[in-house]
Amino acid sequence: MAGVNHPRWRTATRACIALVCALACLTAVTSAAQAATPPAISAVNAFSALQLPLAGLTPQLAAIQGHGVTTVRGDAPWGQIEPAPPGPLGHVWQWATTDARVAALAAHHLTWQPVLDYSVWWAKTCPGFCAPSSNSTYAAFAQAVAARYGAGGSFWAQNPQLPYRPVQIFEIWNEENVSTYSIPATQYGPLYSAARTAIHAVDPQADVIIGGLADDGQAFNASQDYPKWFINQLFTADPSLVGQVDGFGLHPYGANASAVEQWVVDFRNALTSWNEGSAPIYITEIGWQTGSTTTETWRAQQMSSVALTLSHSNCGIAYMAPYTWINPLSLNEPGDFGLVDRSALTTTLRPAGTAWFNGLTQAASHPVNALCPAQASTTQATTPSTTASSTKTKTGARTASVTSSRVRHHRRHRRHRRHHRRQHA
Repeated sequence: MAGVNHPRWRTATRACIALVCALACLTAVTSAAQAATPPAISAVNAFSALQLPLAGLTPQLAAIQGHGVTTVRGDAPWGQIEPAPPGPLGHVWQWATTDARVAALAAHHLTWQPVLDYSVWWAKTCPGFCAPSSNSTYAAFAQAVAARYGAGGSFWAQNPQLPYRPVQIFEIWNEENVSTYSIPATQYGPLYSAARTAIHAVDPQADVIIGGLADDGQAFNASQDYPKWFINQLFTADPSLVGQVDGFGLHPYGANASAVEQWVVDFRNALTSWNEGSAPIYITEIGWQTGSTTTETWRAQQMSSVALTLSHSNCGIAYMAPYTWINPLSLNEPGDFGLVDRSALTTTLRPAGTAWFNGLTQAASHPVNALCPAQASTTQATTPSTTASSTKTKTGARTASVTSSRVRHHRRHRRHRRHHRRQHA
C-alpha cells in the first residue's frame, strides 16, 4: 500500500483523471453537436399531384402526410395568380386556385413550399421561361404571395378553421443555371435580392432561397460542377451578396447515389470558399426514373443510400425533397419519377418510396454522418480560382453538355412547358 503514494503512481493517477475529464468533455461536445444537427426536413415534390382534381388529390396528400412528410414543394405560377398586367387600380391577384391547393395541404398538416415561377406573358420580352423584364414587378408578385400565405398572411386570417401552416421557404425561380430556365448569374443576383427584400418586408422570418441549381445527372466530375460555377459567377458579380442569402437550392441529380453525395460535398466546399460554410442547403429535387423491376430495385438502392448518407449529415442540409411523389398518367407526362404508381388509383409506395422513407427514419436515429469537411465559416472569404472570365467560358461548354446529356432531365422540362402553355393559353 505504501507504493500508492509513489510519485509515478501519483503522476499516472493524475494522467488518468485528465484523460477521463477530456473524454467526458469530448463526449459532451459531441453530444451537443449531434443535438444541434437535426435531420433534414422531410419534404416531397408534388407539382403534378397538385394538378389533380380535389377528389384525386386528397388521398395523395393523406398518404404523403402518413409517411411523415411535413413540406410539399410546388409551383406558385405567376401566370395563374396575376394573368393580366396591373391596371389603374394596381395589381389584381387571382388567388382562388392557389387558395384551394394551400387549403388542401393545410388540412393534412402539410406546409407549402412555393417555387416563385415563371414570368407571366406581360412581364417578359422573350418566349419560353425567360427572366422577367422588371425585377420590381417580379418582387411585387413574390411579396404578394408571401403576404397571402406566409406568417400572418391574409389567407390564414380568412381561413381560421384550417391548421395554421404558413409558408416558411420561398424559392426564387427554378434551375436558373439550366438552359431551359436560364437566367445569367449577373442578372439573377439582383432578381433574388429584390425578391428577398420584398418578401422580408412582409415576413421577416421567411427563408428566401436560391432556386434549385441542377447538376447534369452524370458521374461526379468536380470540373463539371454546374451549380458551383453558377455560385462563383453570382458572388464574383456581386460580392455584397455573401451573407445575404437565406439558403441555397440544389438539384444534385447524379448517375447514382455516390455521385449525388459527391456533388453535394463539392457544392458545400464551394459555399465554404465564399464564406458561406454555415448557409443551409435545400435539396429541392433528387431522384431517378423508374422502369423495369430491375430498374426499380436499383432505384430503391440509390434512394436508400442518399437518405441514409445525406439526411443526417454535417453538410448543412436543411431539407430534402425527392422528385416526385407522382407523375399521373392523366397529365400525359413522358417520364415517371414517382414514388407511387402513376395510375393515381393507389397510394402504395413503390420500392424506391419505401426505401426512401425507411432511410430517413434510420438516419435520424444514427449519429451525424461526417461526410463534409469541417466548415470554417468564420474565415475570410476569398475569390475561388475560377475567375469570372473562365466561368463564362465554362458556361458555354456547360450549356452544350446539358443539352446533349440531360435527356432524362429534360423530360421534366417538357412537363413544365405543357404546364406553362396551360397557364398562358
